[in-house]
Amino acid sequence: MLRIFLFALFLYPFYIDYSFPQEEEENVKLGEFSITGTTTDIFGSQNAENYSKIIRPDEKVTWNVYIPNNYNPVKPAGVMLYFMSSKPNKIISSWKAGSDERNLIWISLANFDNYTNEQKMFLGVISLSLLQSEYQINTGRIYASGDSLGCVHASNAAQVYPNIISGAIYMNCRPQIWKKNKPPEGIEYMKKNHYVFVTSNRNESRIDVRLARNRYTDSGIKNTLLETHSTLTEDVRLSSSKVLELIDYLDSDTSEE
Repeated sequence: MLRIFLFALFLYPFYIDYSFPQEEEENVKLGEFSITGTTTDIFGSQNAENYSKIIRPDEKVTWNVYIPNNYNPVKPAGVMLYFMSSKPNKIISSWKAGSDERNLIWISLANFDNYTNEQKMFLGVISLSLLQSEYQINTGRIYASGDSLGCVHASNAAQVYPNIISGAIYMNCRPQIWKKNKPPEGIEYMKKNHYVFVTSNRNESRIDVRLARNRYTDSGIKNTLLETHSTLTEDVRLSSSKVLELIDYLDSDTSEE
């Protein structure tokens, strides 16, 4: 299995160990549930100390998870890292349908508002290693998204780890962007990835969303999609069919030269 070990945060690289899928696992948990762990559980006691300024090695953290009901370790699943502020921080029906139809594990940090911005991003990304201890993950299909308040954290993760997070759906917010002449260090990876910008015609930030998308395209990131929805509220709630459509866009191999 392609396993990701996180030994550094933000601008430090992932360390990747390549191995092959194991025999089919039995009795893995499917459906919707929560998992709890510490950085010591994930990294081991010595490496967990490297992150003690971010979070105590023994502090228990909970993530809400949805594993597709048709999960099969012979066909490794993708992962959607979902940064979600709204309570109860559980997967909604449209994403559940998308996960089942497109073999995508959904995971979100519980008690999101209890953490600092630094912790939110850190704990969101390291959940990948926690998942890989139990499930076969297709590391070519790791994406980020979130609700309107979690969207910025999703964009930060997508920019910091574009070699790992190969696409993102930005919902109802202007994602974090860079200065015009100072693109992120991972810009060449970002050019290979896919990004969706979703807003509504009533959202006050819709112009900023368009400007953010333009910053991506002006920086050479050609695989972008702008979705403007006509709604009665500022926030857009995606239908099951639209979730499937956007996942398919993230999965597409339409990278441009």
